[in-house]
Amino acid sequence: MKTEGYLFCLASDQGLKDSMKTYGDAESKLFKIEPEFAKLVSGRSSKLAGPGVETGIIYSNFTAKTTRRGLLVGHQPLVAPALEINEGFTELRFTGSPPTKLIAVEVWAAGPPEKLTDLRAQKAWELSQVNKEKNRKFKLEDDWRESADRHILSMAGVNVNRSALVGAPEKPPQNIPN
Repeated sequence: MKTEGYLFCLASDQGLKDSMKTYGDAESKLFKIEPEFAKLVSGRSSKLAGPGVETGIIYSNFTAKTTRRGLLVGHQPLVAPALEINEGFTELRFTGSPPTKLIAVEVWAAGPPEKLTDLRAQKAWELSQVNKEKNRKFKLEDDWRESADRHILSMAGVNVNRSALVGAPEKPPQNIPN
């Protein structure tokens, strides 16, 4: 994560996820790379902390409106975050300083080769589904007669069967009494 004058690195032992609970155990760390290298936050082992104690250093909420939104990192990320990024990933606040413009975010992932193979297979399947939908032929005559949209429109009084009107004799306008 890069801002004007600062460069940070967040290493997590778990993938980034949308959660209302903190996560990231002993192997999670937050580093300040520039202007000078420093380890800012280091995760704690949940085994050493004891039962019921939240040990996560990362809090990321992008959907729930009932709690704080954005990416927060620190030993108590909801109370006193060392690093805070707003939900739109446009501003970064470092240890209570005024917000600065977030210039760049780079995301890397590491894992076993099987996971990469699975991700590639998933991406290929999604692409094939998109292409299948793009190339699908819509048979208007067959599908339109049975379409739920057509039935809803006709219930609302909209004439949707225009082909039946072609060649049909016109009805004379009716006189409407005042």
